Amino acid sequence: MGNNYSNKILEQIRSCTNLSYRLAHIEHRYFNHEFRNFIGRGQGLVLHILAKEDGLTQSEITEKLDIRPSSLGELVAKLEKSGYVERRQNENDKRVINVFITDKGRKAEKEFVNPRQKDAESWCLGLSEEDKAKLSELLEKLINSMENALSKKSDELQSDKFDTRCHEMNRNRGHFHGDNFDRMCGSGRREFHNGFRF
Repeated sequence: MGNNYSNKILEQIRSCTNLSYRLAHIEHRYFNHEFRNFIGRGQGLVLHILAKEDGLTQSEITEKLDIRPSSLGELVAKLEKSGYVERRQNENDKRVINVFITDKGRKAEKEFVNPRQKDAESWCLGLSEEDKAKLSELLEKLINSMENALSKKSDELQSDKFDTRCHEMNRNRGHFHGDNFDRMCGSGRREFHNGFRF
């Protein structure tokens, strides 16, 4: 019975993965078609950052996005022209400019920039908050089990590679002194099984 449930869960995960991919693809196309004239991806990323940390300096935003200052300047200028952000001189240092998101910008960030949250809500309409909490807890356990299985398989693969290497060295043992061979394979194996990769 346990194996039957395990197989069923595996099939359900595959179905969910396939459906989520198809839904995301459709919604991404819809999003681009409906809103691409309102706001670009780069501008959206700036709004997303400011929605979380308002009042950052342009240099701080540049660092977070890992883009050139001139590129960010263009993005901020477009956002400011559209009324999504406003730039203000820092009160303590007049040389520094802080960027603040406006109410219009927050609305844009929610409606145009953050569709994933809306997607998640629409996909889970058939679940109560209690169902979501329980499912999240079970998925976390499943993820941990899968990570442990992956780690075990990786260790076994590394061990097989180690065995193959030692076998090759053993065939050519005449080229190695006995102590050197033991140090390279014998002690190495003990270290590997204690959690260290050779």
